[in-house]
Amino acid sequence: MTRHPALVELSRDHHHALVLAAQMRRADASSAGGLTRAFVEFMNDASAVHFAEEERFLLPLLANHVDADHRLIVRTLLDHVRLRALTTRWLTATPPAPDELRAAGELLHDHVRMEERELFALLEACATEVELARLGEQLRHARQKAASTAP
Repeated sequence: MTRHPALVELSRDHHHALVLAAQMRRADASSAGGLTRAFVEFMNDASAVHFAEEERFLLPLLANHVDADHRLIVRTLLDHVRLRALTTRWLTATPPAPDELRAAGELLHDHVRMEERELFALLEACATEVELARLGEQLRHARQKAASTAP
């Protein structure tokens, strides 16, 4: 599927999330600790920026074209909260059981697939080329700013 250039970087992020989700979906007792650390690191680094970009730029743009309580907007936000909550819990707790990691992997996988197949497709169908170009600029600027302030 060809993505609008404004969404390409977000889609690349999704690829990395899907790789991690696949590993988490196969978690066992021997891999639980390492996968928990990988998930927390991923959520605190790459996904923190990614989620913020979607929430600050993409979802408000979409809400200009559909109801703000559209099921895809609501699901995106709820999934972000659920994934952040797992990160917070696992940052301070003992590693989760493998079945918890597998469930989190399913959540991450399903979230990414929903965004790629439904959310981004809806945005591309609703937004004008000018709006999408502006979104691309906003996302590029946000990434440059995040990179320049990273330790």
